[in-house]
Amino acid sequence: MYSNKKLEFGKLQGNNISVARRAKIESTGLHWHNYYEMIFFFDGHAESIINGTATEFKKGSIYILTPFDIHKTESLNQNLNTDFVNISFKEGFIDNEIISEIDGVFLLNCIKESDLIYR
Repeated sequence: MYSNKKLEFGKLQGNNISVARRAKIESTGLHWHNYYEMIFFFDGHAESIINGTATEFKKGSIYILTPFDIHKTESLNQNLNTDFVNISFKEGFIDNEIISEIDGVFLLNCIKESDLIYR
């Protein structure tokens, strides 16, 4: 089940952070990388396999992956766009105290349009 496909941060734009808003999920298959990744869903319906566990995401879902989490994400409805923001960042980009609190995959599926983080 584990993949030997590792994505390096150097292949992302920028030295410490990369932010991209996308309208379609491009499946990369199971992979892992040497940076943190946060994905926030504005719309759509997707499923991620993260460390062997399937989780569905929809509008208002957010998750943060640590380096080396084995994962892949796919759209559950290929006929609809999935509007999401992908933020990738190196460990040194944010405070070490915050990094130490991210002890595994962080998931939240209840963000509303009225919430500050959504806006």
